[in-house]
Amino acid sequence: MAVDIRALLRKKEVLHVTGISNSTFYALIRNGEIKPGVPIGPRIKAWPAEEIQAFIDSCIAARDMGGAK
Repeated sequence: MAVDIRALLRKKEVLHVTGISNSTFYALIRNGEIKPGVPIGPRIKAWPAEEIQAFIDSCIAARDMGGAK
């Protein structure tokens, strides 16, 4: 039996893997390029790893097509 395990990344981890700044991170959320975090506690949010990977993939695809993200 295969188990599908999904990871949630805290903001610090998202900033680390994407290389973006805190202000850019929130601008991307405001612009709808990254979805708001998933509440995992009263004051804690995290982002699904597959959504962050999709954002990274879209940045790479934009680069490869000659456009800027």
